[in-house]
Amino acid sequence: EMFGVDGFWLAPVQIHSLVIALFSSLCAPFGGFFASGFKRAFRIKDFGDSIPGHGGITDRFDCQMLMCMFTFVYLHQVVFKINPTVDGVINSLYKLNH
Repeated sequence: EMFGVDGFWLAPVQIHSLVIALFSSLCAPFGGFFASGFKRAFRIKDFGDSIPGHGGITDRFDCQMLMCMFTFVYLHQVVFKINPTVDGVINSLYKLNH
């Protein structure tokens, strides 16, 4: 018993929100370092060179890109538990062609 409370209960949505919040506060700021290393490896001044007409504005979305990738993978692998099979992927590709 701590502070007069026996324990507490969290709903699954609160746990998932906590995981995403922890990742966004601890890891997402490093998305800028990742993008900078990516640009250096390919000798790109800024992403405005790769997306014409956008200037350097896409450089401001480095951590958002990392967060989108993490959220997508987290939702599909942990929350929705979608485990693709080879047959399922081939069937999906086949449906795209017809």
